[in-house]
Amino acid sequence: MPHNDSWNSIFGPYFLVADRDHEIVGFIFGSEHTSKGLAVIPAGQRYLEIDDFYVTPECRSEGIGAGLLAAIEEAASRAGIERFLVYSATKDLDRISNFYREQGFKSWYVQLYK
Repeated sequence: MPHNDSWNSIFGPYFLVADRDHEIVGFIFGSEHTSKGLAVIPAGQRYLEIDDFYVTPECRSEGIGAGLLAAIEEAASRAGIERFLVYSATKDLDRISNFYREQGFKSWYVQLYK
């Protein structure tokens, strides 16, 4: 499902795509950072921030997102990175939050509007 082929040479190790029948159905992109002292990541510790993540609507709930997230975590882990950070601007907060919790993420920050 997730693979990287020649994308790695163009976009680096933290850009992965998922395809079905030679058609891209999802992607994930992350960037490496060093913490300056976040409430949840101590100063000096490296972490991967998930910058962009998308799975086509017709392919959601099929494990593609979980596979992409696992693959990028594995790539980061090979580079010695064990911490991850993700932000999401979504109108479907409950579904997105549940997805990340199922993948082992915990909430740190919430911003609400009215």
